[in-house]
Amino acid sequence: MENNIQILNLSKEELLNIISQAINSQKKERETNSENTLLTRKETSVLLNVNLATIWRWTKQNKLTAKSIGGRIYYDKNEVLNSIVNLK
Repeated sequence: MENNIQILNLSKEELLNIISQAINSQKKERETNSENTLLTRKETSVLLNVNLATIWRWTKQNKLTAKSIGGRIYYDKNEVLNSIVNLK
């Protein structure tokens, strides 16, 4: 089944409004999807402002959870951000 769109009797403003809503919807979807990204060791070290040895040590201490894909190490961005502990 084909998806056909017919635009009949729409003003320029109405068409711009429809397009704007579609674009905003896509932006919001991308923003939520970007939260679930995997980071390399280097990206994780830059995010946390620490060196790679610290990332390795925190992984060994189970402070960070590493994921292995094809022999490469990645970290879930949400898990990394949630592992940050506030000091009182």
